[in-house]
Amino acid sequence: MQPLSIPKIPFDEIRFAITGLIADGDDINAASIKTEDEFAQSVERRKGWEERVSGFLERSFSTHQYQMEFEQCDRPFFVPGGPSRPQQPIFQRVQTAKQRTNGLIQWLRFNLAIWEQCELIKGQPVDTAARARFTMQQKLNFLLEKLVVLDDGSSYYPLGYLLHANGFLFKSDVQLREMAGLLEDNGHVERMGGIGEEVSARITVSGQLYVEEHLSPYKEDYSGISDDRKVINEMINQVKEKLSAVGAGQEVLFDELEDLRALYGKLSKKNWGELLKGKLVDLALDRVISKETFGFIFTFFTGHELKLLS
Repeated sequence: MQPLSIPKIPFDEIRFAITGLIADGDDINAASIKTEDEFAQSVERRKGWEERVSGFLERSFSTHQYQMEFEQCDRPFFVPGGPSRPQQPIFQRVQTAKQRTNGLIQWLRFNLAIWEQCELIKGQPVDTAARARFTMQQKLNFLLEKLVVLDDGSSYYPLGYLLHANGFLFKSDVQLREMAGLLEDNGHVERMGGIGEEVSARITVSGQLYVEEHLSPYKEDYSGISDDRKVINEMINQVKEKLSAVGAGQEVLFDELEDLRALYGKLSKKNWGELLKGKLVDLALDRVISKETFGFIFTFFTGHELKLLS
């Protein structure tokens, strides 16, 4: 693990500046470009924006790590000199430029989100001696809680960095890969990277449920489930209609709903609600339904959201 690049200015100033630079990048991409003159002006604006971001990162952190990552995260769309070649239509050049700027904006958003979860980056006091006494299970739980907060549904986050920037030490990259493998084997994360690569992971539905049930003080409430069989029958029909209308309905999901219909009244509301949750979790883990569909169905029947979906 390379030395941690620490802010040289208060983190609030970094947050404020990065947020402003993101907004400036969005403004550049939102501008209408139809002529060659407008495109030439946009090239200069983009180049100036990238130089401002790079300069800020260079001035604001103790090493050049983030400046170099920003500058290398994509090839520039403006190439001075070089052999001549047929020029692309302007709409294609505009699209290429916007895609590059979008990529750089996403780099800023991604890293700002990670820095927000890192105590050493934010300048907060960390008892490293206490962190050194954490058990392996406590370290794994710490990572899961951070991944839940960071989760955007698709991104993978660097596990070693999250530990390092929060005052944890690990013996080797081998140990870190083993930690990631254990979390993956338990179904709590999906991971990327391996030998010679940074180990990153994203939280799964199972991992979010683990955090909710074992690490967060939270009590599920199934009292909002209707006491009327007719109401439940109608709600099941409405769910099937709504999901079919948006193309989210699948036969296996509808079969599970019919199973729940048949069991209503034979189980207590609590047990019926827990069965509903269990079926939805299984479908989400198998990627039959999305998190959004999971949340919609659970909230529709119970009247409240699962904490992992809040």
